[in-house]
Amino acid sequence: MPTKNIYLFNNKITKLQNCSFTKTKLKPTLHLYKNLLEYISTNALECMPAHMTLLLSCGYLKSLPMSNRSITSECVTSSFVPKLIFRGRKDIFYEVLRHQGFNCTLNSRTAICRPCPPGSYGNESGQCTPCPAGGFYQDDIGTNSCLHCHNGSFVKNGNGSSATQCILCPEGTKQSTFAGYRACLCKNNYTRLHRFEKCSVCLEEGLDCSQDYKALSHGYYWNWTFPNASLMEYSNFVLNLQTENVHYDQSSVEYQQLIPRVFACSRPENCVNKNSHEVDGIAGSCAVGYRGWLCSKCVRGYYSVLGFCLPCPNIVWVCFEIGMTVCIFIIFLVFVIVKSKKQNRSEEGRTIADIVSSRVKIVLGFYQVIGELFEAFHSVSWAGVLHYVGEWMTVLEFNILRLIVKPHCLHEKLSLDPKLQFKIALLFPLVVILIAFTCQHIFRVYFKYRKRYDAHDLKLRLAETRSALSTYVLLILFVTYPSTCDIIFSFYPGACDTFAVYKENDISITLLRTDYDIVCSDLIYYQIFAFLATLLYVISFPVLLLLFLSKYIKRERAHDHISEPDTNLLNSVDSLMSQPIALNSSDNNAETRAIPVWLNFLCENFKPGFWFWEILELARKVTQTMLITLLGWDDPLTMLFTIGVSVLFLTLHVKFSPMKSPFEQRLQLFSLAVIFVNVLFAAVPMSSDYGNYISIGIITLDAAIIVIVSGEAILTAYRYIKRRCQRNYIDYLSM
Repeated sequence: MPTKNIYLFNNKITKLQNCSFTKTKLKPTLHLYKNLLEYISTNALECMPAHMTLLLSCGYLKSLPMSNRSITSECVTSSFVPKLIFRGRKDIFYEVLRHQGFNCTLNSRTAICRPCPPGSYGNESGQCTPCPAGGFYQDDIGTNSCLHCHNGSFVKNGNGSSATQCILCPEGTKQSTFAGYRACLCKNNYTRLHRFEKCSVCLEEGLDCSQDYKALSHGYYWNWTFPNASLMEYSNFVLNLQTENVHYDQSSVEYQQLIPRVFACSRPENCVNKNSHEVDGIAGSCAVGYRGWLCSKCVRGYYSVLGFCLPCPNIVWVCFEIGMTVCIFIIFLVFVIVKSKKQNRSEEGRTIADIVSSRVKIVLGFYQVIGELFEAFHSVSWAGVLHYVGEWMTVLEFNILRLIVKPHCLHEKLSLDPKLQFKIALLFPLVVILIAFTCQHIFRVYFKYRKRYDAHDLKLRLAETRSALSTYVLLILFVTYPSTCDIIFSFYPGACDTFAVYKENDISITLLRTDYDIVCSDLIYYQIFAFLATLLYVISFPVLLLLFLSKYIKRERAHDHISEPDTNLLNSVDSLMSQPIALNSSDNNAETRAIPVWLNFLCENFKPGFWFWEILELARKVTQTMLITLLGWDDPLTMLFTIGVSVLFLTLHVKFSPMKSPFEQRLQLFSLAVIFVNVLFAAVPMSSDYGNYISIGIITLDAAIIVIVSGEAILTAYRYIKRRCQRNYIDYLSM
């Protein structure tokens, strides 16, 4: 069989002379391209068979070959790809060439192979693959790999067939390194949104920009649930960008939508974000037990203690804690009622019920302020067993809606969201008053039905019942007043936080600070009721108490022929402190002279000239927590106002000593001083090196007040028992 093709392309032939092919039956084509052929002699042409076709790369020829014979010469370009056809031993050629950068097909009669054209390479499976986009090109045919562009250059669209197609890497990239499978790596703190486009500077706090894309750092949060943003598309883009080989997805080389803004988490440890170079670092991830905006909410199976999420304990333990808490308050209430009826008096002339209620007021007022402060503080660490201290602080705060801190551990439906809390807070005072009013009428009917009392006794019974019910109503409203005010304030427009999720396009969202699951734009009716409740309850309640106290004080002073003192506290302290307040009287006019029992606990523990002081304390507790609720602790006005109120009342208590009992005066001073220390601790940034130790010290101080009160109660009980034992012993000896 005559030979039709001789393939000598892609060799190092520089000259063709003499009769190199005289004994070869060439018929029709000699492939000499891809050689640095400079010269072909006339003798070499004369010896070639007739009708010969020469395929040449003419770029290096110094002169064109001339012959009198019918030989055809063709200059081909570097992109010329010949077709190789094999018969006979076709399987051998097929297997060899398909691993040498050729695209081969095999049928029953022939094997047809074409070398991979410039801009591509053979993938060792008989297929040609274009050189990928990036720092690659190939200007030859029939190769198994691509060549590298010079450092700092790349081929944008791939399939590069010449070094001249390698262009300079774009702005913001490292132009002194190999481009790889992108348009060069980004510079430090630069990121890109297209694999083969420029990189932009990345200086936003909270972002990790070390790997050509934006990822979240530890302690930060972003949200992708706004229009024109797609976490799935961005994650696919990042995963594709991390693929540093030819197998990257060419359909995901660009992210065309928006990227959200980054926010610092209130407590950085809540926003772990794991490894920023994994998917969790792109989406953002919360610590175990946390969820929601800024990782501020607890997941199912966890409960909140002063803003920290802790695992729900066993249901049996939860029921035990709830039962114990209820029993303690019932025992305390029964104790106060029993002791108030017995009228056992201390050496100071006060009943045991008065002493207990006075000290409970101090403890309660302290923890109501501290509890609200700790809800807003982000610098206190409740690691380890300290969360039990935080849990009991929540109980001692006596927020009626958070009294038992983990009811939803029993059932998910027992969780109270802020909207439901707000409704309960508005209805609670009305329900308490309505229950008391109903009970009064029930007792009236009961007393009349029994027919055991004459008109005078019936009147006394009804008066006692009305006084007792009024006392319980006022006590309940007084104890729950700060927490009710906080719930009302939490629905003010100022209690919402606005987050610009994408600043350039003015895309923002406004969320309720107490619960970031609630959008403030849906709260217009709640805000209207919050303003009304402020007028009808927040302001009216202390004003009415002040008016009632003033009324009975004036009546008492008028009865005793005492002129009205100057009520200016700062100018007439001696005059105020010299005026007596008859809390109990044994004469016939006791009912008109004595302050009613239902008001007695407000002023019983204060000196005569300071009958109004408890109303000031009530206002202090509300004002110290009001701006925290409205503006948040991070607002400078909140810090300034809270510190100012702490200093003011601490100074007033030191200067005027308004309380009768020296122990209670010192206890109140200690509580005010601890509140001041807490506020300073939160206002001054602390280094993490010693911040935890200071946190433990602050928490110890906060728990010390209950220890002091408990210790004093135990000591008083010991003295009382000791005196009784001594008295009994003396009585025994005298027998």
